[in-house]
Amino acid sequence: MLWLDSSAQAYVGAFLRREAAPSKASEQGGVAPAVAPDSAPVDAAAHLYEIGTFAQVHTILSGDTPDSAQLLLLGHRRIRRKSVISSEPLRVRIEHLRDESYSNNDILKATSMEIVNTMRDLLHLNPLYGEQFRTLLSLSESVPSEANGRAVLPTKNDICSSD
Repeated sequence: MLWLDSSAQAYVGAFLRREAAPSKASEQGGVAPAVAPDSAPVDAAAHLYEIGTFAQVHTILSGDTPDSAQLLLLGHRRIRRKSVISSEPLRVRIEHLRDESYSNNDILKATSMEIVNTMRDLLHLNPLYGEQFRTLLSLSESVPSEANGRAVLPTKNDICSSD
């Protein structure tokens, strides 16, 4: 990623990698060729899932090596990879997906409550997690941070009583 202006908002498409299917060459300890001889070129994005997330870059931290970095991303919406524009650097044409309608049933409510309870358990492990979570909530404009922060973040009494 090329960072041109620190005041501009940067957006990326984030796609998870597919797990590579084991081939005969890799099972025997060798490396399978990326392109088989006398075949059509392989899609440069074939190792990525087709559905990803359109995300805003909030923070870029340098990594352990000069060519690595850590990104703090805020996901906005789902996207679908349509075609490859260029392979170096990898650039793809995308389509923005609409959210499917859903009904607010008991399974959804139970899943939401389980996520909140899991987050509470994680926040009790280390108070720094609470600070990171508050930062993430403050970055999100679509989430009312006061309401969700009170619902999930432990109070000082909760942290002191768990010692």
